[in-house]
Amino acid sequence: GPYVLKQWLLRDSATLEANPFYWDRKSMQNERVIQYEVSDPIVAVMKYDRGELDWLPDVPTGSRLASQLVNSKRTDVASMPASATYYYEFNVQPVVHGRKNPLADARVRRALSMAIDRQTIVDRVTRMHQPVARTLVPVGAMPGYDPPVEAGVSYDIAEARRLLAEAGYPGGQGLDGLTIMINNGGGHELPAQFIKRTWEKELGVRVGIEALEWSMHNQRRDQGDFWIARAGWFADYQDPMTFLELFEGGNSSNQSGYANPQYDALIEQSRHEPDPAKRLAILRRAEAILVHDQPLAPIYQYTNLHLFRPDQVKHLNPNPPNARRLEWVEVTNGEEEIATDEHG
Repeated sequence: GPYVLKQWLLRDSATLEANPFYWDRKSMQNERVIQYEVSDPIVAVMKYDRGELDWLPDVPTGSRLASQLVNSKRTDVASMPASATYYYEFNVQPVVHGRKNPLADARVRRALSMAIDRQTIVDRVTRMHQPVARTLVPVGAMPGYDPPVEAGVSYDIAEARRLLAEAGYPGGQGLDGLTIMINNGGGHELPAQFIKRTWEKELGVRVGIEALEWSMHNQRRDQGDFWIARAGWFADYQDPMTFLELFEGGNSSNQSGYANPQYDALIEQSRHEPDPAKRLAILRRAEAILVHDQPLAPIYQYTNLHLFRPDQVKHLNPNPPNARRLEWVEVTNGEEEIATDEHG
């Protein structure tokens, strides 16, 4: 690789130096990278503003600090859509907590999803202006793939009320006892409160909010011990399958319990299709089924938030999958420390 580890100070920093044996050593734009571990994002921004850091990647987008940066007039704030989706997952098992599960009915799930005002959430709640999501695969994130946005749901209170009544829950009657399960921190509380109020006001559906520590939240999801759970997925690789296999029947990551034989058949068919364009078309048909059934309610596409001075830190090239080629980065202010990350 382009670097070798020169020094590592626990909970402080790691120093990488150019590898003299790297095959493309002559093309490297820097000799050294020092990555500082800063746990507090506010402290990290202060260090950046003092000129101690050249690049601050991965500013937590669920924080108030992030919304302040995005809505400021600073020219060194770079915010762009990520290859990731923020969504609510419905438990679709026939029985949950010993009672008949109304969320097993796709009409109920579609109604709840239709009553999520995604645009208001990103504009006034998160204030990060993320692209709203109506599909699981983010729009523009996967080369050659066009997610079936037309098959997803839009904000439509009248249709949501009609679907609930058709499913046997007019005015939300009979849907009491549902809860939205979120993990503490990360800014998940405000969107959950906004969605809760909207469902209660517009649909008559009363829900609770259950905030858990991250580990317990994940454990409960894995056990199917939830009604509605906050979830999100960042692409592991640049292909829609990294998202779509999550809801394949029997997949270990499918905590919702969703299983549609037609969807599963298309996913399996795509695995045996050698023509790339035909394969993506098959996956598009599969995702259209998924977003019609709504075992998940896509809410918004995550954004990547960075701080760097474009006139000083060159060739950084922020991108949706967060692919980073540090050896191409050139710092022109005379400093070699070019990267830091509050997560290390």
